[in-house]
Amino acid sequence: MEHIGTVEASRRLEASPDRAALARAYNDVIEAILTSPLWAPERPGGLRIPWRAAREAMAHPDLRGAFASPGLYIFGSAAPSPVYLGMTSGSLKGRLMNRYVRQGVGVESQCQLAATYRCALVAHGLAGFPEEIRTRNGRDRNPVRLTGAVAFARHGIDGIWFARVPFADPKAVRPIEKKIISIAAEWNRDHGHPPLLNQMELKPYWPPE
Repeated sequence: MEHIGTVEASRRLEASPDRAALARAYNDVIEAILTSPLWAPERPGGLRIPWRAAREAMAHPDLRGAFASPGLYIFGSAAPSPVYLGMTSGSLKGRLMNRYVRQGVGVESQCQLAATYRCALVAHGLAGFPEEIRTRNGRDRNPVRLTGAVAFARHGIDGIWFARVPFADPKAVRPIEKKIISIAAEWNRDHGHPPLLNQMELKPYWPPE
C-alpha cells in the first residue's frame, strides 16, 4: 500500500473505532487495490501480486517488511474482483505461503491445486479432485482449502492475484476480523461483484452441478 499513498487508509483499517469508519477505510483500500497495476519487479508499486510471482515479491527489498507483519490479505480475479479475504496475527508471508501460494510438484496449496486440476474442477467441482486429495483434505482436515481451489479455478487461476495490508499491531487483527468480512461482502454486493468465497465457508463442499 505504501507505494501509492494509501498508508493512511491502512492505518485507519487498523485503528477504526466503529463499523462505519471501518467500512470507509475498507472502501479506500479496496478501491486502491483494484485500480492498481499488477506487481512486477519493474512495477514494484503494483498492489495486486500475481500468485505465481509470490516468492519473487516476498523477496523484494521494498516488501519484506510488509510480508513479515500481521494483517489483512485479499485474493482477487482478473476482472478485477475481490474473491476472498483473510487475516492473520502471524506473518503474512507465513500464512500466504503455507496455505495459498506455494508452488511445486506435489504441493497442495490452494492456488497450486487450482492450477493442477483446473479443468476437472471447473467441470465437476470438488469431484474433480483425485480421491486421495479429497481424503487428505476432507471434512476432518481442510475442506475449505479444496473449496477455495475450486473457486479459484472457476474464477480463472491464471488471473488470480493477492494484495496485502500489513498491520503494526497483531492484537488489532482479531477485533477487525469479526467485522471486516461482512463489510467486504456488502462491498462486493453493492459494487456488482460476485459473492466472496468467505460467504460459502459454512458450506465447504461445492454445491452439486
